[in-house]
Amino acid sequence: ITFDFDSVQSWGPLLSQHLSSLVPANAQDVIQSHRPQYMEDAADILFAKFCSKDDFGAAVSAWLRSQSVAAYHGSRLDDADVESVRQEGLRVLLAEDRRAHLVKKLMIHPRWPDVMSQLDGVLERLGNGEAAGVRQGQVHATISRVGLVKGFNHYLTHGSEFDQHAAQMLLGDDSKRVLASYGRPTLVVISLPGNDAFDATNPFGYRHGELPNLVREVALAWSYWLARPDFNGESHVDCGLVFSSNVSPKWIETIEEMERIAI
Repeated sequence: ITFDFDSVQSWGPLLSQHLSSLVPANAQDVIQSHRPQYMEDAADILFAKFCSKDDFGAAVSAWLRSQSVAAYHGSRLDDADVESVRQEGLRVLLAEDRRAHLVKKLMIHPRWPDVMSQLDGVLERLGNGEAAGVRQGQVHATISRVGLVKGFNHYLTHGSEFDQHAAQMLLGDDSKRVLASYGRPTLVVISLPGNDAFDATNPFGYRHGELPNLVREVALAWSYWLARPDFNGESHVDCGLVFSSNVSPKWIETIEEMERIAI
């Protein structure tokens, strides 16, 4: 992996070198002199004084596409789940495929015999019915490990979002306790080609005149790092990746069992 979003201390100097013909060396002094309080403030100064968003977007897009990019997927997995990911990668969600997983997770609840007959209807509502958003045929990840672990860690505490919705429909508030007892919080680290990362962070494209999603987050973090060189990148960014095909096991860098995650 050559680009890991949270590690701005590593990639910041490399991006500065890449943009040296576009952003002059004194940009750091100028941005620092304005003492920006927020990341957006630093980026506003960058674009107001040194380069256009279009030029920046083109240069950074090419830079990102030329390297490997880290992405993170979190869930609660047991040993069999982990081995499946290791052998098959991350599979796109198909509602019917979640049946066995949900039964395995929810059958320990005393009310399961009373609600199990509703499972077919719940799968249809969440799958083809898109009752909680479009998830069929997709795999989701994020560019920020910090964001996943500290900012939106419900995947690590309760597992798949699809399963969370299904369990809530079947067991109500009891579902959280049942899901939290299944498996272990597990982080799947993905190393993917920059072109694929760029496409997955912009699955529906982007409007003319706007920065692509990943490029926008890079602009915010890099300009803020210029202003505050001690910035460590821990900004809890939620920049998602959406894959419309299975994530190959060849892209799986590591599968990490996490320390206990607060619920």
